[in-house]
Amino acid sequence: MKKLIKSMGANKTENAITRASKASGGVTKIVEAHEQQVNIHPKSSTHSHKSSTNDEKVISMDLRGLRPFEKEEGRTFESFAEVSHDPTSSFDQGKFAEWIERHKKNILMHYTVADDQEESCE
Repeated sequence: MKKLIKSMGANKTENAITRASKASGGVTKIVEAHEQQVNIHPKSSTHSHKSSTNDEKVISMDLRGLRPFEKEEGRTFESFAEVSHDPTSSFDQGKFAEWIERHKKNILMHYTVADDQEESCE
């Protein structure tokens, strides 16, 4: 009914709304019969998928039993044989210091320190 009345736009009058209201029962029966013949199921007003809470609990319990992040000697994965468990194992402090110095110079060239302003204030 609301859609029908809304679709009337500027032509909404008491007579038009009354006429549409009287016809709504017949229109509803026609639509229901058509949907039944065409095998259209009514839309569900609830969620169509199950909650994942129970699945997450099961997975959590499995992971607690397996303890996948606990270190175990001899346990490796073939694809990651060269990857160290220590992220700082390949850290080169000398190269890092060079990188810092190079970037400090670039920053000073583009964003000069305002020594002149400090002197003029004194």
